[in-house]
Amino acid sequence: MLLFIFIMMPLTTSVNAPTTYLSVKNLDTGGSNFSFPPSTPPGTKFWVNITITEVSNLKGWQVNLTYNPLLINTSASDVVRPTDNILADLDPTAPAKIIDNTIGYVVWACAIGPNSPYPSFNGSGTLFQIRFTFTKNGTGDPVFSDLNFDTAGIMKTKLANPLAQPISFTAQNGLVTIPEFPNGILVILLLMMTLLAFAFGKVARSKRWHRPIAN
Repeated sequence: MLLFIFIMMPLTTSVNAPTTYLSVKNLDTGGSNFSFPPSTPPGTKFWVNITITEVSNLKGWQVNLTYNPLLINTSASDVVRPTDNILADLDPTAPAKIIDNTIGYVVWACAIGPNSPYPSFNGSGTLFQIRFTFTKNGTGDPVFSDLNFDTAGIMKTKLANPLAQPISFTAQNGLVTIPEFPNGILVILLLMMTLLAFAFGKVARSKRWHRPIAN
């Protein structure tokens, strides 16, 4: 009777699938932010990794990464799939890259080909890389560029399984900055120096006014 009851009971234990992350990665730090000194000259180049973590049953991907074209730009020859990209051994097929350095976006896609030994990919790794070039430095106004995955546009970022169904993911965007010494801080320091000079002058005058008269 107890065995019968156990068999008839519904299975309530569930296994939560791991979260899939699509990320902008700094090759040097492993984080998603990129910081350069104000003296960085225009023409300086740096690499950005587009990576995926804990994906299951992936057939193909499309990425639309936006950026600030007033600070950085790129070209088709600087958007590449490294030899160890996640679909390297799966007969990958990819359309032409779409790059707009006026609005500021890169769109590229890749899918497992018909001669692949496996129908899908499971795991983590690099999708592709973008080499950006600075068009200005930070010696003027503070400059920065978000590196964001467009997930709502016509050519949006998406992942798909072999049935062309979407795979949900969490986007980890990036940020490029060339900080400068803020003008606001300079104003505050000058104001503090003025107040200190005024205070010291007031103390000096007070001592002179209260100096005892010699006999």
